[in-house]
Amino acid sequence: MSTDENPELADRRRALLRATVAAELRAEVARADLTQDEVAARVGMHRATVNRLLNGSRSIDAEQLIAFALGLGFDAGEMVDTAKRKYLEQLARLDVET
Repeated sequence: MSTDENPELADRRRALLRATVAAELRAEVARADLTQDEVAARVGMHRATVNRLLNGSRSIDAEQLIAFALGLGFDAGEMVDTAKRKYLEQLARLDVET
């Protein structure tokens, strides 16, 4: 993103990134076949925090991502790579539309 980028477009891109990461996180939770309460217990977070991270209303930080990876047994690097690839694909479509 350039420094002179349209603020509305920048907001849309951040929201898209947050949604993409949240979708990958939900996929990991689904693979683990756990409830949000079980996830919260495994990752050491409040259920409300887990809910906000999974629905994309809150961005996940590195510490939280690692807690999820350790608690659910997935590779955080692979999840980030997958999320990045999907984000860039969606971003390309978004840029074509604008």
